[in-house]
Amino acid sequence: MAITKNDQTELLSRELDKAVEDLGFLSTEKIEKGELPTSLRRRRRRVSPQDEKVVTVTLTKDDDGVLRWEDGVIPFSRPGRRMRRGPGAVTSGETVKQLKFEKLRLNEIAQMLESLDQKLTPNLGKLRRVNGADSKAWETIERPSATKANQRILIFIHGTFSSNDHVVGAELVTSDDGKKLLNTLVNGAKKPYDEVLAFDHPTLSVSPMLNALDLSRLFANTHAQVDVICHSRGGLVTRWWLEVFERSAKPGNVVLVGSPLGGTSLADPTRLRSGVEFLANIGSVIGTTGVKFSGGNPFLMLSATLVKIMSSFASLTAKVPLIDAAIAMIPGLAAQSRVGNNFELRRLRTSHDRLPNYFAVKSNFQPDPVGIWKFWKVFVDQPALRAANASVDFIFGRDENDPLEIENDLVVNTRSMTELFGLEGDLNKFKNVLNFGTNSKVHHVNYFQQPKTIEFIQKSLGI
Repeated sequence: MAITKNDQTELLSRELDKAVEDLGFLSTEKIEKGELPTSLRRRRRRVSPQDEKVVTVTLTKDDDGVLRWEDGVIPFSRPGRRMRRGPGAVTSGETVKQLKFEKLRLNEIAQMLESLDQKLTPNLGKLRRVNGADSKAWETIERPSATKANQRILIFIHGTFSSNDHVVGAELVTSDDGKKLLNTLVNGAKKPYDEVLAFDHPTLSVSPMLNALDLSRLFANTHAQVDVICHSRGGLVTRWWLEVFERSAKPGNVVLVGSPLGGTSLADPTRLRSGVEFLANIGSVIGTTGVKFSGGNPFLMLSATLVKIMSSFASLTAKVPLIDAAIAMIPGLAAQSRVGNNFELRRLRTSHDRLPNYFAVKSNFQPDPVGIWKFWKVFVDQPALRAANASVDFIFGRDENDPLEIENDLVVNTRSMTELFGLEGDLNKFKNVLNFGTNSKVHHVNYFQQPKTIEFIQKSLGI
């Protein structure tokens, strides 16, 4: 039986409920029943729709399936119902979900981000020994046991709102090639490494630089050669660690998979309003493609979290300075902002005295312009469409004279993935690059499912 539009909306509504669970949100129907969140019960504060300290936001979906976050209460409606968006603007669509929350105080943002990090990455700050595909069986260790200069360590480092349980335990081992690779790494008398480790770290509440400092402390007494497989933001953590902080272990081969070395436009404050909606649309689509996440859909979680932070201090349609402040309150995102005044990235781009052997994997994802990816043209499509519709909110590539900037893998600008120092000769500093080119298959959350990625990792690590 085919799934109707109403069924799809109901599925998305339930998935959003799961995503925002424990993040201080309450749906409208729960508010009306008096089911207050623990934080409000603890303060014994009466909450009503008229309470100025309580904010309502509404997720809507237009006839093309594009999701939008709206300020305030919008009457629940079916597809085709006319509703307003912004000053004088009118669009058609339906209400997916209305959420309410108490406005955050400044001192509550860090606590919320820490809570979200804990939900997305349960083993925060832990170094674990990888012994197979079942991440529940991985042993937590204090420090690496391979400490001699003639030994080799491989370490997995995950990306934003992710975990090694997902990257290794879900993505890598979904294929026979991935299972074979992991088995080669951790088993047998001829295994290439003395130790295979996984480092799990908070990705929103702290910057990559602090994650790297933690890693350096964990490896303080290790003189072994260190090889790394890292995904997304994990590439920034790795660079800070091996190029700046690490002085004991020997940097070896590093495979950077979809890493925002030059930042990502999704963390650009001038595009944050569009970015939070783009994340919601990605979450909706990814949820229908069979990708499984433990603990809830991270794209929906992050989108709703950013909306909560933004709406606590300004309208969702606020001007750039207020949105800029919202990004600054999220260290893990601010460090990845693809803007000229990102001082953390500028410092990372200064010349360092030793570089690992860098290898990179990148893709320019361009989905088919039909079906579940219809929203793509609203946020990412080619500059020609921008000229035709000035109201469209674009995420990637605003410079008409720089069409390459629009290329991305859903989350990271493709060009950013090989920008070590932001110079023309950066590509020459990589030992090899696997470029999937423009395609409709390979995106940010399925790199490790690709046979070519597995083969590239093997060759890059010399296996």
